[in-house]
Parts: sequence; C-alpha cells; structure tokens
Amino acid sequence: MPPSKSNSNEYSARSIPEKREIEKFKDAILDSMTSQVVVLDHNGDIVAVNDAWRRFAAENAAQPGRVPDHTDVGTNYLTICAASTGDSCEGSEEAHAGILAVVKGRLPNFSFEYPCHSAYKQRWFTMSVTPLGGKDQGVVIAHTDITTRKQFENKLTQSESTLRSLIDALPDLIWLKDSQGIYLSCNARFEQFFGANEAQIVGKTDYDFVAADVADAFRANDRAAMETGKPGTNLEWISFANDGHAELLQTLKTPIYNADHSLKGILGIGHDVTEVTSGQDELRANALFLNTLLEALPVAVFYKGVDGRYSGLNSAFERLTSYTRNELLGKTVFDITSSELAEIYHAKDMELMQNPGVQEYEAKMRSAQGRVHDVVYHKATFVNSSGQVAGLIGVVLDVTERKRFDRVLQQKNEELENAKFARPRACS
Repeated sequence: MPPSKSNSNEYSARSIPEKREIEKFKDAILDSMTSQVVVLDHNGDIVAVNDAWRRFAAENAAQPGRVPDHTDVGTNYLTICAASTGDSCEGSEEAHAGILAVVKGRLPNFSFEYPCHSAYKQRWFTMSVTPLGGKDQGVVIAHTDITTRKQFENKLTQSESTLRSLIDALPDLIWLKDSQGIYLSCNARFEQFFGANEAQIVGKTDYDFVAADVADAFRANDRAAMETGKPGTNLEWISFANDGHAELLQTLKTPIYNADHSLKGILGIGHDVTEVTSGQDELRANALFLNTLLEALPVAVFYKGVDGRYSGLNSAFERLTSYTRNELLGKTVFDITSSELAEIYHAKDMELMQNPGVQEYEAKMRSAQGRVHDVVYHKATFVNSSGQVAGLIGVVLDVTERKRFDRVLQQKNEELENAKFARPRACS
C-alpha cells in the first residue's frame, strides 16, 4: 500500500530496501488476520486485501479457485456495494451507507451483522469499518465469521421458544410480578383467569382485573413472601373471567432475585385442588406430565434433595455429563467429580438452600469422559407441603462454544486494533 501524504516525505527518504521491508511488514500484518480484510482509500477504491479475503473470494467465486476481478485491488468497493442486489446481497445498501459515513467522517466507526449463505451451508458475518486516520483518509474493513455464535443464538432462541410453549401448556397458573405488584409475565392458563392476553396484562396490577378486596388479599400474600424472603403457600378461591367457573387454588409464591441479589419480584404458581377426592390421581398425572416435560426439554435438568443427593434428572443431563441415570441417582457431587469442582457446587447448593429462591452462576463441568464444559447453572429451591425447602432443581446450559467464539472474536478485534497502530500512518 502507498504511504499517506502526511508521511510522504519520511517515506520517500527511505531506501528502496527499507520501503520493501515496510511493505512486507504491512502485508504480513494483514495476512496474519483470519478475518477477511480489505483496505479502501478515500474514494472507496480497494488498495489492499489480505490472504483470507482472497481465499474467501476464490472459494465463493462463480468459477471456484479463480479470484473475481471485482474483489481485488483497484476495484471501487462502494460501487460494488451500491450495485449489489438479490437475496445473497442482503445488507449491501446498509454496508454502502455505513462505509461512506466513516470515510467522510460522519461516523467514528461502523459495524453490522449480515447473512452470507452459500448453496451448501448457512453463514453469518460481522463487518467492522475503522477509519485509517482523519476524514477522507480511507478505511479498514474486516469481515469476521460469526456463524458459530449465530447458530448458538438460534438454538438458544429455539430452546426459549420451546420452554415458553411448555410453560403455556402447563395446567397451572404461572405469573411473575415486580416488587410493586406490576405484572411482568404470565402463561396461557393465567390469561384465562383474567380474561385478557399477556400483552394486556403486563404493566398492570391485580386492581385492574379483580375486585379491590380480592386484589388486597393477593397483595398481602405477595408482601408476606417478599418480607420473609422465603416461598409461601396459601389456598384461595378464584373465579375465571373467561367462562365464570371457580377453582380452589393452592398457590405458591416465592421471591425472585436479580444477579446482584436485589429483589426482582414474586413468582406465583397456582395449582387447582378443587377436586380433593381425585388428589392422588392428579398427583400421579402431574408427576407423569412433569417427567414427560423434563424429557422433552432440550437443556440439562436435575433435582436434588436437601441432602445434596440427585433424586431426578433428564436425558439431556445424562448426555451432558456422560453419566447414566443409575450412576447419578442417590449420589452427591463428591461421588462423581473432582473435589475442587464438588466443593464449588456444594457451596452454591448450601447457599441456595439457606437463602431460598433462585440462583444463577457460571462454572466448569467435567464429564465422565473427562471433557470440560463451560456451563451456566440456573437453580431454584422447591418446598414440601409444609412450606419447608425440600430440595432444589437446576437447569444447566452448555456455553462452551459461545465462550470459545467470544475469545476468538476478542482476539481478532485485538489483532485488528494492534495492526492499526503498529503500521505506519494511513495509506491512500
């Protein structure tokens, strides 16, 4: 790449061998980056590309192995972006506008994510545009493959959608309020109680849907759970607004906390106990349903008693840990993993048991095969009929690939920044 005008005198004064060494150094910096990098001058003309750029262009060309002319030095990149059309060029207009804004100094930098699917696989990239110097000095553009992260996000979204569908399928009423009694969420069964959809319920209070004396009773039970900091149960008759029928609910209300331990609100679960005579059948049906629910979940789930021994788990947990159900049931963490990890898990379990509610933290998990996973634990206590903590249930989310990708992305961003400051002043 030619030197910038600000450094032209200094550059011209160097010997030819020195200039060649400088150019080789610049090229080596660009070629060391795995992102596809292209450097534009102030007119948008390509003045340099790296090996990753050339390889990608060759691999995705109409004639594989041959780099298209419009992707190499001398081509006006802005013109190519402006002229691109079709499904495979999604985001080209936004890219053109963003690059031009950085070149002209209207933006300090620009980045956006876009799909770039081939005939054989789906791919996503992020494009970052960084100025070489001041206004009209040109820019460096890096295209980084974020397919792994996007695939993880898509799977997470799918999992969340599945979980939401399962919650809506539950026969119990489920709702979440903030500390002021304002609704944050509810399931489909609860919508039937108020005779309104979730969007109409969120942001409002009980006083917007039921008589004041009933709302007062609901609020008193909420306050009791928040003041004690522990789950509480009560029986209450309610009338459903959708069809007018009445049910006797056994309601569990438990305080929910944010990551910083501040109170987020109250989680409520209302279970119909109207038909007392069919209680045992109902319990068996719920147990079967919950077991089916657990097996249908795409994430690892387990539950333990207060003694820390596993009393249940789903198939996803078996797959994650590489232990069978029989190898885990009745065991503690000290029986199945290293003492170092077991101490961490046990301490967190005891902390949650002593401060009932929910808990979230990141940790390592070692499978039976010795593979180490980065995981996020989501745990919550459950109570017995007397309202006492009977154990905890946990959901384990494997974030190993996400962590790996974040490290790679951070490294590449650092490489790009280092390259920007390690090389001589901007070229044009």
